[in-house]
Amino acid sequence: MGRMVRTAAGLRKEMVVAIVGVMVVSMVYGLIGLVERLGGVGPGLGGQVIAASEGAVGQSGEETDQAVMTADGLTAAAEEHAVKGPAAEAAADSAGTEVPAAGGPSIPAAPSEQRAKQQPVDNNKRMALTFDDGPDAKYTTQVLDVLKEYNIKATFFVVGQQVERYPEVLRRIRDEGHEIGNHSFGHANLRKLSKKGVEREINRGDEAIQGVLGEKPALFRAPYGITPDTLTDVLKKKGKELVGWTIDTRDWAGTPEDEILGTVVDRVQPGGIVLMHSFGGKNSNLDNTIAALPAVIEAVQELGYSWTTVSGLSGE
Repeated sequence: MGRMVRTAAGLRKEMVVAIVGVMVVSMVYGLIGLVERLGGVGPGLGGQVIAASEGAVGQSGEETDQAVMTADGLTAAAEEHAVKGPAAEAAADSAGTEVPAAGGPSIPAAPSEQRAKQQPVDNNKRMALTFDDGPDAKYTTQVLDVLKEYNIKATFFVVGQQVERYPEVLRRIRDEGHEIGNHSFGHANLRKLSKKGVEREINRGDEAIQGVLGEKPALFRAPYGITPDTLTDVLKKKGKELVGWTIDTRDWAGTPEDEILGTVVDRVQPGGIVLMHSFGGKNSNLDNTIAALPAVIEAVQELGYSWTTVSGLSGE
């Protein structure tokens, strides 16, 4: 019985020791935490915890840096295609480098120095200017004036209805050495027409042009760029060449002149075909086209390219 009592007493003593030990450890941890908060961490368990935490942060930081670097690289690439405002352009001109800003394709500060290096090597670096939907007596004549000033030849895809209204402008296009193509008679969506309807649009456009110039054009451009199989069949039968474009300036939508210029410069390539308009446009206004045209001509020339007609692209 006495042994049992002594054993129980021993157990109670051990429990007290254990409780005291726990309290002491808790106090030690509390002191470590206080020291850490005060900024002085010494060796021991607290220091190990901090080191482990820093290791985790460091690893996370490396991953973050990689992500930031990747994003920065993409941003830098994207900024090469950003449109610059007048102030940024002026700064770029004085520094001889591009100064990027937000939004849209880029306009190089010094095209011959900044962009020429990025162009594909080609012995025949030519591009074609094309103008759709004319002729008319307002914008087509202004386009012709600019082309004459720069001694540039272009291709005009004319609409039969407009040809009937402004035959004298069509003659001027021909007389000044430009190329003429058929753009249908009424600018219809050819996908909505039967094969006979498609053929009628082409025939009537040809007849309008032939009635003024005495010959039919060999080139055809589809209204809206819509080219159903029926059109392909008809053109093949007639021996006409279907012409598209590689650069859509969206001048008809009222696109600002600096954006038109940026779009062209950003997509310059040998054999490129630029789509612009000489009639129509949003609210029948193509002032932006006329304003942008001289800059477009000069910028492409500064990149080492020459302007020609669509047919001239295939010449040697």
